[in-house]
Amino acid sequence: MKRFFLNALLLTTLMITAIIPAGAKDSKTDSIKAIISGKAVTIQSITDADGNVMVSCDDPEVKELFKSYDAEISWNPEKKSAGIKAGANEAKILPSAQEIQWGDNSITLSAPPKIVRGKLYIPLDSIQKFIEARIVFDDEKKVYYIDPLIKNIELKGEKGNYRLIITASNKIKPQCFALREPDRFVVDIPDSILVIKEREIENQELSTIRFSQNKTKPNMVRIVIPQSNSAEVESLPANTPNEISFSIRLPNIYPLAQNFETQKITGLAVEKGRNGIKIKLRASGPFQYEWHRLKSPDNRLFIDIPQGMLVAAERKFTLDDPYIAEVRVAQFQKEPMGIVRLVLQLNEPAECSINSSSTAPDQLEIEIHHKTIDPSVAEYRGNGATAFPSKGKVICIDPGHGGSDCGALNKSMGLYEKYITLDIAKKLAAMLIKDGWNVVLTRDTDVDVAYPGASAKEELGARVKIANNLNADLFISIHCNASLSYSSQGTSTHWYKSKDRLFASDVQDSLISCIGRSDRGIAQNRFYVLAHSRMPAILIETAFISNPEEGKLLSTPEFRQKLAEAIYGGLKTYVARNGKSKTVFKLTNRSRRR
Repeated sequence: MKRFFLNALLLTTLMITAIIPAGAKDSKTDSIKAIISGKAVTIQSITDADGNVMVSCDDPEVKELFKSYDAEISWNPEKKSAGIKAGANEAKILPSAQEIQWGDNSITLSAPPKIVRGKLYIPLDSIQKFIEARIVFDDEKKVYYIDPLIKNIELKGEKGNYRLIITASNKIKPQCFALREPDRFVVDIPDSILVIKEREIENQELSTIRFSQNKTKPNMVRIVIPQSNSAEVESLPANTPNEISFSIRLPNIYPLAQNFETQKITGLAVEKGRNGIKIKLRASGPFQYEWHRLKSPDNRLFIDIPQGMLVAAERKFTLDDPYIAEVRVAQFQKEPMGIVRLVLQLNEPAECSINSSSTAPDQLEIEIHHKTIDPSVAEYRGNGATAFPSKGKVICIDPGHGGSDCGALNKSMGLYEKYITLDIAKKLAAMLIKDGWNVVLTRDTDVDVAYPGASAKEELGARVKIANNLNADLFISIHCNASLSYSSQGTSTHWYKSKDRLFASDVQDSLISCIGRSDRGIAQNRFYVLAHSRMPAILIETAFISNPEEGKLLSTPEFRQKLAEAIYGGLKTYVARNGKSKTVFKLTNRSRRR
């Protein structure tokens, strides 16, 4: 009887062992908690005798994880194997097969796969061998973080116009904000792992852009862009879901008006009102200024005064106001030209107005209203002057093209339109200043007026805004013509508005009589700078840079001087004919973007 009982017990044990799948008897079935790119999930798992955590290939969350990385994992119960595909690579996973062929490489899993209750389990930590993710275990919270990799951070561009590109192995959602003292723009990327070795980008203009694994468990990468030079940082549309990028631009600060003298900034006053804050900036004489509003989350507004020198040390006002936190003024730059900067630290995109004082020509008044603006329709850059040194006469000169836009080109002679128009503009400006005019140039060096890479509308709009903001009376755009036919030659002047026509006629007559080129006449054309300028405006095609004879003439300083004198002669005729006491002349540079 005793022997029978022992045999029966042995038989029962063998039967139980036979119905338990291989590997299950030394594994504990369970589930784990994971946070995948910020989303909390539960995954079927086992823990083998060696403590390896393994997950089911057929688990919905595992499948979704692979899918989010453009990969696929599938379980075939009939063949008792799993398949993994990612890009051009694919692999077949079999029970107990720890070596896996993955493309041209062999991968060793941290533990052999196991079949438990009819499903194949693979080591959790081996998943990151097939997809570009990193798995981090938080022993305290007992949770696994599975996050994409930040694979590359790259800065492209030059001359104050840059693009910072961050590339990840999966979708990322940045969080941006501004920090002060020192000023910096911060990009936090939650649920991500930094895997590149380099931790900073050194740039002479921007200083050092730094990035780091700011947090773990949960993971977060931080990128810090310095703004001590008032760099404008703006989020750009992504080329791919796995990429984010930011434009970083440094403002071009140079004196638009040519005959202003250096002024001392003598006073700053801040007054609280019922509906906002009023700021008064006083100087020793009339001055020009350029303002920039930075986009959210920065919300700073700063006003630069070229040819400005601060008498006292930096001043700062801390305000108890819901719309503006701080006002400060400092000497932003001493050499090669003095620049004083007034910074308004706004708490949000508040409505602002900037005006010259109606009673004091040497004072600028800025009002911060207790009202927000719609960022989609707001202006973010402008210029102005408290008053001009010479009363009643303002001339704004804008040479065609410049910077990234060279305009028309004569390769055989090495002629660029942008240099020719700039030289004509400067020669004309010198004559006008000597004659007592207030002269404004949209550019006095080889630069873009808006920014490098701007669209034609943005670039031409920036030129027109200068003339409109300064209430110019006349606008002249100077260009060189070009044609596929080398025989094309002559001079023409273009107009659009009815009040432009007489101005165009007088300047064209003067040009033809002075420079002796063939008369192509005046023509009505809806060029952007003519259609959007509020004052009488013309666009001059001085000569054909593509014509061998006229190209040779344009290459000489003497002919360019003749052109400047002819334009000025036509301007004087027009002013005398109209009997205007106030004349504003703007010479626009047209960049093949008419």
